[in-house]
Amino acid sequence: ERDGDAAVALDPTYTKGWMRRGNARMKRGKYREAAGDFTQAVACDPAGTLVAECQQLARDALRLAAKSGEAAPTPAGDAGKPP
Repeated sequence: ERDGDAAVALDPTYTKGWMRRGNARMKRGKYREAAGDFTQAVACDPAGTLVAECQQLARDALRLAAKSGEAAPTPAGDAGKPP
């Protein structure tokens, strides 16, 4: 997750950085934060080849968050994300 943090801090338009951080957060059970990262990846490259995959990953992450009862992230949990 820290690698993804660093990548998006250096270049907030780096789609793969958002995807990698999202994948790391999925593995750590941070589903809502992961969904935000996948959504940001789509926003960075809406015409890109990874859009459908990112959208599906975001949906999966939100479904897992609801299933696990995960609360929405706090504003501090969104540190490093552009507004």
